[in-house]
Amino acid sequence: MNSPFTPNIENTTNTSMSTAKLRTHIRSLRRSLTPQQQAEHAHQALTHLISYLEHQSTPPQKIALFLSQDGELDTQPVIDYLWQNTDHALYLPVLERPNTTNTAGAPNAVGQPSTKMCFMCYTPESVMVKNHFNILEPVTPTVMEAAREQVVKPTLKSTLASVKGETMKPDSEKNSALNNKACVFQGPVEGCDLDMVLMPLVAFDLQGNRMGMGGGYYDRAFAFKLQADSQTKSQTKSQSTQPPNSLPQSPAPKTVPQLIGWAHSCQAVNQLNSEVWDVPLDSLITEKGLIEFK
Repeated sequence: MNSPFTPNIENTTNTSMSTAKLRTHIRSLRRSLTPQQQAEHAHQALTHLISYLEHQSTPPQKIALFLSQDGELDTQPVIDYLWQNTDHALYLPVLERPNTTNTAGAPNAVGQPSTKMCFMCYTPESVMVKNHFNILEPVTPTVMEAAREQVVKPTLKSTLASVKGETMKPDSEKNSALNNKACVFQGPVEGCDLDMVLMPLVAFDLQGNRMGMGGGYYDRAFAFKLQADSQTKSQTKSQSTQPPNSLPQSPAPKTVPQLIGWAHSCQAVNQLNSEVWDVPLDSLITEKGLIEFK
């Protein structure tokens, strides 16, 4: 590879197959990776993420990610590194719970599937329950009683002895840093409150399009970014046609968080069909490097 910022993604999958078949094919590809390949890819991707964070003029404070499964590029090394070596507050996605109450305490319609996703702070002390997709997520006291039988504590894995020559902090230092985090416990936050998001995906193309599992949760959570992009383009066009002494335009709309795809390079495809509601990625990290689309 040429550099951490110049990826070399080869053999992209042909997208002539149907969406369902493409999902099945890409999921099969990533599940076929050996445990050693999975570990190597996760370690390499982490080094690229660290480089990315070091190049940010304003380091992100609230970072959302996900718990990997089904052959996804492992996020546990990222979680371990950020917990033990930084002051970033970490968040996980949380779905409204069907047939009970949502994470904010409001009742859901009985029998209706969850359509909304928000984010909860995640620390080693978070209490975890499985949602209706069988994925662990942090809970608030509002749903604690209903979930009492499912409660699970996260396990901190020391999967990386060192990254870039840095030694992990001992437990005493780690616990001290965690206790000082502002997010040790607070209620759910919306996507617009985050600074950076590592996003799961099934497939991606080199134009920044992302294919998820088809539920639309991330597209709904970050739909405001589509409006922000549209307003930014409109303002740019308007400003280019204004006379020199005209009044200044309103400030650019909020475009954070940065949406960063997190995937194996084998998940690349030639081109994905994009719908008007699909929220594109700002960047992408694989084991081969980082791509910035904007």
